[in-house]
Amino acid sequence: MSNRADYHKYVFKHGRLLGQFDRMYRESKRVPWDQDRTVNSWWADVAIRFLELRSPYDTAIDVGCGLGYFTNKFAHLCRTVVGVDVSSAAIQKAKQKFPNLRFQVLDIRKAHRRMRFFDLVVVKDIFWYVFPDLVQVVRNLTALTAPGGRLFVFQSFPNLGRPFVGKHAVPNPEMLFQCFQDSFVSEYSCSCQEYLRSQNGPMCMALLRKKRGTREA
Repeated sequence: MSNRADYHKYVFKHGRLLGQFDRMYRESKRVPWDQDRTVNSWWADVAIRFLELRSPYDTAIDVGCGLGYFTNKFAHLCRTVVGVDVSSAAIQKAKQKFPNLRFQVLDIRKAHRRMRFFDLVVVKDIFWYVFPDLVQVVRNLTALTAPGGRLFVFQSFPNLGRPFVGKHAVPNPEMLFQCFQDSFVSEYSCSCQEYLRSQNGPMCMALLRKKRGTREA
């Protein structure tokens, strides 16, 4: 396996989710998901334009921040921002790369007795890695978002005409956004074809506003 894709072996194997994220961040020779390069891609710039539509934000959290590259990219839109990830190895490296930002370990898949409110919650490209616990993840993201605050959802999809891990839980962008329709209203959204149509599915993003009076999970 080439260095370029060596992180995949810690994530998926034989059509199932492994999710060995801490080991991946410790042992992978390649930056997982090329976070250092994709942060400068056109779709990352579009994501920033979405976030700018309701900026500035007082408090923000980047859920599944990885090494913190995207956290750092939108940090100028917020008074305070924290990046969280399930991997302690990723958080340690993020703190070293971006010492001006705050990072901490948080497993968004687990139930938490008490969660702090944030004016902006960012969740970018994590749903293929949490789909077995999707219901709890949606509850936690809802609980993290302050009433009237924003949830920014960004997700790339594989080719929708082919089987892929997690398709039974999130088969298309419409079903992903429906997970949040009870507690949020969509303010802005877009979808586009990613790379080659024969190999890749749509890339979608939406800025959602939490309904006031929403009952917390």
